[in-house]
Amino acid sequence: MDPMDYVNALRRPVDYSLAAGLGGRRNATNIGPGISALADNGMKSKGFFGPLLNARGQPMTEYSADDQINGRNVQFPMIVPTLSRDEVSHLTQGNEPTDAMYAKAKAHAQERILRGQSPFAQANEVVPLPRRKR
Repeated sequence: MDPMDYVNALRRPVDYSLAAGLGGRRNATNIGPGISALADNGMKSKGFFGPLLNARGQPMTEYSADDQINGRNVQFPMIVPTLSRDEVSHLTQGNEPTDAMYAKAKAHAQERILRGQSPFAQANEVVPLPRRKR
């Protein structure tokens, strides 16, 4: 998806009924390995860190949230480069995000939107996991 498509989508109302019943702040539907459909009909890629193993040993790429950004309800990834390695592990183990993690993810999404980018990683944006603190 072209990043400007996402910016343009912010200018029109979004029907989030597709995500109804998924609970919490998670609003994506898995449609294949490493790819999910967003509630706004956009597509997610393999995430900023590529596929990660969850607590059951299955690959996961994202944990999505949504909130108001610039007056619009926007979906954004929770697993972002601004999280620590321990925070990423916390999420991949199936734990709910802390308020601090949520704030980091939302701030990351806001910065990307201001630059005209989708909050979600594009195929060329995979980065290494942060190092563990000693």
